[in-house]
Amino acid sequence: MATEFVATREPTADHCERIAALARDNPFWTHAYARARHALGDEVWAFELGACGEPRFACTGFLRAGRLRRILEIPSVPPVARENPFWSELLGFCRARGVSELTLGSFASPRSLVPVLAGEVDRCARREFVLELQQPGLWQGLSSNHARNWKRGHKAGLELSRGAGPKAMVVHAELIGASLDRRRQRAEAVEAGGTGEEASTLERAGAATLFQAVADGAVLSSILVLRAERGGYYHSAGTSPHGMACGASHFLVRETAEALRAEGSERFNLGGVRAGSDGLERFKAGFGAVPRELEAVRLELGGGLRRCVLSLAKWLRAAR
Repeated sequence: MATEFVATREPTADHCERIAALARDNPFWTHAYARARHALGDEVWAFELGACGEPRFACTGFLRAGRLRRILEIPSVPPVARENPFWSELLGFCRARGVSELTLGSFASPRSLVPVLAGEVDRCARREFVLELQQPGLWQGLSSNHARNWKRGHKAGLELSRGAGPKAMVVHAELIGASLDRRRQRAEAVEAGGTGEEASTLERAGAATLFQAVADGAVLSSILVLRAERGGYYHSAGTSPHGMACGASHFLVRETAEALRAEGSERFNLGGVRAGSDGLERFKAGFGAVPRELEAVRLELGGGLRRCVLSLAKWLRAAR
């Protein structure tokens, strides 16, 4: 049976549901996430490879156009084999649409098998940590340090709360900043955290839930979790210095996992780390989460003249 590659601009809710059905624990393929990205200014696309209108592999992508660049981001690539025609068809779409940069991410992907493609300029190994929430003995792999901090949080009177609205998002952004500053001081590799606007838009669109550890009315730790029907993804988090002292971050991750499990979620993906983030990796691995070895790939597309113009523009921005 012949397979067909189809790219659809601004897919409907039913269309996104068909894609989400391929991986019920992946929040990057939901209509709510697509709606949030549209609100942030992205053009939403659905990419499918299948037969008779039934997708075998599919994902969503987000196109953003600037004065010189057209960037297509696929946050979560489907588990397509390297020799599959999906990749050549995707590159054909990029050529037809004048895409200058293609970013292939592996957030919440079960695996990433991106082949070496023309125009590849960067390939980064990354590792995600996944908690299988419905399996017995969920916390058997909890490290002694994490267990001790969880108990410390309980003794400090921490409680799990769900935040919403602009004020809660301001606090969330402030706590992210505090955590990033600590990691910079430890000379760890630090990726920029999500913007407050992004977090607020995700929450308003129903794509994410804000979980917070609270004591005496003060928020000491905060996690924004992207939501899917059967899974959650650790999008961004932060903890205050006082929260660090009383185990608030460890308490919050465990209590959030328990809340997701009670709601029927099968997986809680604690997100990924890159090389050089040793402290963050120890933190995620300490919950007994299963590691997934993944990759992220970036391609510069278009002719040599276009790449030269873009390189010159980058140099001029840096010089200014």
